[in-house]
Amino acid sequence: MIMDYDVIVIGAGLSGLIAAARASAGGRSVLVLARGQGVLALTTGCIDILGCLPGSEGRCLTDVAGGLQRLAAIDPDHPYAKIGLDLVQESIEFWQQVMPAVGYPYCGSGAVNYLLPTALGTVRPTALAPATMAGGDIRNEAGTLVVGWLNLLDWHPKLIADGINDLRNRRGLGGAWSSVMLDALPGAAPELTPVMMARFLENAQHLELLIAGLRKSLTPGTGRLGLPAVLGIDEGAALFRQVETRLGCPVFEIPAGQPTVTGLRLAQLLIKFLKQYGVGFRFNVSVLSAERRNGAWQVMLDLPGRAAVVTGGALVLATGGLIGRGLEADRTQIRECVAGLPVAGRDLPGQAREASGWGRDPFAMAGVVVDGRMRPVATDGDPEQYRRLFVAGSTLAGYDPAVGKDGLGVALATGYVAGNAAATEG
Repeated sequence: MIMDYDVIVIGAGLSGLIAAARASAGGRSVLVLARGQGVLALTTGCIDILGCLPGSEGRCLTDVAGGLQRLAAIDPDHPYAKIGLDLVQESIEFWQQVMPAVGYPYCGSGAVNYLLPTALGTVRPTALAPATMAGGDIRNEAGTLVVGWLNLLDWHPKLIADGINDLRNRRGLGGAWSSVMLDALPGAAPELTPVMMARFLENAQHLELLIAGLRKSLTPGTGRLGLPAVLGIDEGAALFRQVETRLGCPVFEIPAGQPTVTGLRLAQLLIKFLKQYGVGFRFNVSVLSAERRNGAWQVMLDLPGRAAVVTGGALVLATGGLIGRGLEADRTQIRECVAGLPVAGRDLPGQAREASGWGRDPFAMAGVVVDGRMRPVATDGDPEQYRRLFVAGSTLAGYDPAVGKDGLGVALATGYVAGNAAATEG
């Protein structure tokens, strides 16, 4: 049988894109299939490796490296524990090698968390942050001015400044946060979403107007400016550097709205980068099924007016779990929708439940059980049952990203391991 591709990846979220990137870096031909554009645009674009520990009652974790060691010891079913912490770190290093080439560099080593402000005036612990956001750590004691515009929706600078001041006061930190609301940008629509404003500012003349307005808002006590994430999409990193240089003042972005500009940037730039390196993409296709025949994976697609089949030597399922409809649930069961893989039930094992104390959602914990190479565990013990099939991201069992604040971190690590295995395992 002549195979169309060495590796087929189903899903265009972070785990699927990283699996494609790693398999492509290993010299394999790769095709990504996706029903839509993935959910990255609905995230902040930050890589949250681990934000909270078991039993911490939601307190933000700062020591990520130590937290990962503790997590692996008390929760062996968590994907990080199955992969091993060395591979988690390897995936972080891969990310930090790729993203400068993508044109959207990230800050952080993965060992400690930034504490970044949110559009609701709360704090987000994250280990890897875009360079446009990393300067916003609330522990910085510089005087901070949060700026808004009258015609920008979903953005409330006073709410942010008041919320962060309250958090900082509890920590005994100096340097106050303040806010200012500027007039509507000339020439812009009466009402702008953050994405609309980002597109508006990709025009050089419009960006000049923004810089002029920001310059007027600076005072001698302004140590840095907090802006909504609106500094362009396709050229976001370049526009950010231009604004910061022209103002002569540190600047940081805070994501707002849905989709977020930072998430949209990340998704579009990653896909553009992968296409340049030969990864194929087919969006807006429905995958009906996948099965292994004659030594290859055959993936059946539902195309307008006809069905089609693509074949690959290896298959990576990064289908997004219940949110991405890679898993479907009814009153009696949860099932995996592409290859018919067994799904672990809604209930946590008793020992893990007692040890964790997370209050985790049993639906979020449900998914496909895998080994340390992201291979599904065969129910009948036959190692050939799922040969060269790998699963990554939120389709996996054993973690609740809403509680551990580790969603994109798990996506990165498991996508990396799955892509590496798909490229190297015979």
